[in-house]
Amino acid sequence: GAVVTADVAAGSVRVDDVDAVVIPGGYAPDKMRLRHAMVDLVRDCMSAGKPVAAICHGPSVLINANVLKGKTLTCWP
Repeated sequence: GAVVTADVAAGSVRVDDVDAVVIPGGYAPDKMRLRHAMVDLVRDCMSAGKPVAAICHGPSVLINANVLKGKTLTCWP
């Protein structure tokens, strides 16, 4: 698989710095959801109405951010 290196730590990014968030699939979300800064960034982007995409295991970050109440998601059964 591809190796991706972050350009900046989630704690250094603010909602106004991004246009959207894409949470990747695989095992990355399992680590991302344990980082308060990442969960806070996702929560802030959702609150600001910015697009947030979550692939495969990515919705686990959305669950940790507590932003899914009243939302409809698509998924594989």
